[in-house]
Amino acid sequence: MIRQHQVQLKTSDVHGFTLIEVLIAMAIFAIGILGVATLQITSVKGNTSASNLTVNTIIGEDRVESLMSVSYDDATDLSSGDHTPVQDSDGVDNDSDGTTDEAGETGPIVVSYTVDEDTPVRNTKTVTYTVTRSHAFGQKTITFIQVIPEII
Repeated sequence: MIRQHQVQLKTSDVHGFTLIEVLIAMAIFAIGILGVATLQITSVKGNTSASNLTVNTIIGEDRVESLMSVSYDDATDLSSGDHTPVQDSDGVDNDSDGTTDEAGETGPIVVSYTVDEDTPVRNTKTVTYTVTRSHAFGQKTITFIQVIPEII
């Protein structure tokens, strides 16, 4: 008679992850978190840049509107050439502290404009208004061009 033996393999009741599996999972998680952090930094830079550009646009529009009310023959504001108003009297909150044109005001926002007579046609003045803001990531400049006709 031949005996047959049955061999039973002992199975382990241990459940869970090995140390290597946990370390690999932590490494993948860390890489993902670093990616999200980098994305957040890029997003903040982009939002700051957009905000600065919006402020520059509002300032430029306001300055152009103020020049629209000036007489064509105004020798001070619409004389030919380059004009860079002093920061403490340019009508802009250059240092973004909430107060416009305080004594000795300086800041990253610089406004200037150029007046060209008889350009593009006779009896007109072309005003090129520029608003520049310097910041940690460089400069942002926005330019407005307005043609003012002489009303006869």
